Amino acid sequence: MCNFPKSTIARIERAEMNTSVKTLVKIANAFEIEPKELLDFQIK
Repeated sequence: MCNFPKSTIARIERAEMNTSVKTLVKIANAFEIEPKELLDFQIK
């Protein structure tokens, strides 16, 4: 995995914490997806 605490991942998901591109790449690699897939969402 990416060795981040679950709480950190949760804060990123809830937009309570800013993150770097480097961190997004590490998370994407852990899920075996392209980083752009983490940013592909609909704004409500």
